[in-house]
Amino acid sequence: MIEFGYRLTKAEVKTGGQAVSRSIYSGGARIGWIAQQASVSVGIGVLPFLAGYFIITAAGATPEANAREWLLLSLVIGGILVVLIQRNERRRLAVTTKVVDDGAWRMAIDSQGLSMTNGRSKAFNAWADCDDLVEAKRMIVLRVGAVGYAIPDRLLAQVGDVADLRRQIVSWYAASRT
Repeated sequence: MIEFGYRLTKAEVKTGGQAVSRSIYSGGARIGWIAQQASVSVGIGVLPFLAGYFIITAAGATPEANAREWLLLSLVIGGILVVLIQRNERRRLAVTTKVVDDGAWRMAIDSQGLSMTNGRSKAFNAWADCDDLVEAKRMIVLRVGAVGYAIPDRLLAQVGDVADLRRQIVSWYAASRT
């Protein structure tokens, strides 16, 4: 059994989330997801100019005659959008990190599966219930549905040789696939 205190950094939460996303959206689904994200980005890029256009025309001016004002207004609106989007992303990450940041969580991994406990609650996932194992940068991520359990190398290093422990986890997962 591999057991250790479970506390992730914000960077580890982000890396784990990216690994889960790559696992869920693979192949053609990944291309669709990238296309969707690109269209959202283009929409966010065009939105300030449209909003500026409507504000300028609502004020009784023409954007062509007031191009400098239209551009300035559009840049201000775009800047506000960037700040709001960044703030929302930081809030989402803070909430996600808070879930495992109280210092009381412990993770145990053995031939049966993975369990998380904190003294009040316990969660267990058998290897057969894990949908994917992703070897990400300096971590392994076990995906169960849309949930990822990030297992950073730095936590494995607290209990033994990282390479051996990673091999053991991969072999337990692989044994459940046969």
